[in-house]
Amino acid sequence: QWLPHNQKFVHIDFHTGLGASGTYSLLVEYPSDHEHYHELKEAFGDSVQPWDAGAGVAYAISGGFPDAVQRKFGDSARFLTCEFGTHSPLKVITALQAENQAHHHGGDVKKAKAQIREAFFPSSSVWKESVLTGGLAVFDQARQFLTQDP
Repeated sequence: QWLPHNQKFVHIDFHTGLGASGTYSLLVEYPSDHEHYHELKEAFGDSVQPWDAGAGVAYAISGGFPDAVQRKFGDSARFLTCEFGTHSPLKVITALQAENQAHHHGGDVKKAKAQIREAFFPSSSVWKESVLTGGLAVFDQARQFLTQDP
């Protein structure tokens, strides 16, 4: 309803938690030998990675939102999950565990909420600036990708 029939579009889903602090990865659900993977790698560069634990920061997924968008819109859709790193995996997992413990088995809920917030939205101004800069760069790359001549 929003797009002309078969018009190519890019959906960018922003996340935090995986990867080196302040850096980003663009995760795609296409295998590395798929034509859309190569197309996105060419347009967005080396930050493009498949959802594969052996090939980058992410773990394999199946049947997630990227797959649903692709099934709904077919060849018109390109889906990127832009994942910004925050803290070490151990710190993120510890925060998730503390939050789960506090809510389900008792504990300091306020402290657990602060811990999980820091795990996924670091208070560092340097981190926040790198996320804004990186996010704007991804939007600019998407605009260039969509306006290039076929």
